[in-house]
Amino acid sequence: MAEVFAWSEGSAYFFTGAGGQSALATFARNIGLTLNREWNKYRPPRQTNYIKKVVSEQATLTFGQLYSQFDLIQMFESATGGIHCHIEHMVTGGVVQTGGFYLYSGELNSLAHNGSDGNLLNLTLQGSFNVWSAH
Repeated sequence: MAEVFAWSEGSAYFFTGAGGQSALATFARNIGLTLNREWNKYRPPRQTNYIKKVVSEQATLTFGQLYSQFDLIQMFESATGGIHCHIEHMVTGGVVQTGGFYLYSGELNSLAHNGSDGNLLNLTLQGSFNVWSAH
């Protein structure tokens, strides 16, 4: 079963696998994070209890509307290792920080450039990550 998280205001930082390059998502709207786990449930012979094990995990991160500086585009083009992301929720204009997620060992799958008459160029981003932790 997937869990979906969405925040109205927060921050998202992206890091390359070696930590040598980082980028801050300047402004983002319509952020979605879906955490998926696939379980293997089986009962060994002559046993009465079932055993459950996680066989795969994947976190899918989407930004519906993202404004960023050029460093995020460069990271998308040049990252050959894993991408890591730190997402943090902020309340009351960024004064109080609450929970968030660290996403590790991932990749940025798609980066779309969107523009319309009279508006700034914005991005749509989708990535998937293999490991996560909540804070």
